[in-house]
Amino acid sequence: LLNRTISYFSKHFKNSEDILFCIVDSSDSDIFYLNKEKIKTSEKNINIVHEDFRGFNVFDKTLESLKKIKTSLVMISGDDDFIIKDSLNKCCAFLDSNKDFSHSSGKIVTFQTNARGKIFNIKEYLQISNEHETPKERLLDHYKNYNNNYYNVHRKDLLIENLKITFSLNIGRG
Repeated sequence: LLNRTISYFSKHFKNSEDILFCIVDSSDSDIFYLNKEKIKTSEKNINIVHEDFRGFNVFDKTLESLKKIKTSLVMISGDDDFIIKDSLNKCCAFLDSNKDFSHSSGKIVTFQTNARGKIFNIKEYLQISNEHETPKERLLDHYKNYNNNYYNVHRKDLLIENLKITFSLNIGRG
């Protein structure tokens, strides 16, 4: 999947100097080196860094990789996600203009394909809007109507702080 995702970003984010793609790779060694070769061929088109996180669990690699990023806004994306550049820019502009918001998201759609790659089902991933006037109202609404905001554009420092608290609860660490 990473190969396909890198190809997509190389095509749709070509010469986007203001966007850094940080590949946080914890693949087994054979896959890691295949990824490394694909990334080398893509470096001329996009601003990309390949980080070696083999042996790290998902919690530690997420926090450690975020600490290395120099920008104030970040977005976590899986290797099966396709980001639309214009939407990403709108999310960043929204956060630049609205300092009391911690994250922003565009529309998210999921799709299924058949064996020949034809899309046969598209649906919008439910994102509940929490655009209340005060942070308190937004927080209350968030807990009243849970929604997943992990893959949104975030203020990096707040995301790190929130993840540290969440990960310290040891939820899902087996």
